[in-house]
Amino acid sequence: MEKVVRKKLNIPKQTDWNSKYVNNAHKWGTRALIVFYIIVTLICATLNPIYISNLPILFLITLYCFQSYMEWKYDKESREYVIFLGVVPLLIITGIMINLFFYNYWI
Repeated sequence: MEKVVRKKLNIPKQTDWNSKYVNNAHKWGTRALIVFYIIVTLICATLNPIYISNLPILFLITLYCFQSYMEWKYDKESREYVIFLGVVPLLIITGIMINLFFYNYWI
């Protein structure tokens, strides 16, 4: 799907996956989100482990939204943010399907 979107919108392929930061705020923001995710996972695992299945999807949605915002704000000409924004609805659908079909509840 990514190849089709890249070809249709004429977006060149990135050579290094997920290693391109547009500035220091982007690098430190990503690291802060990862540390925050680890802390929240540890807290949820001890307090209420039933919601831990939602955390990876919520983390990826947050990370991709942050990534696309930073790409849009500081590197518009690469148009890489379109790819990241396209992943977010797929993650939301995946999260809903996992919760409904495997756990029989929705947050």
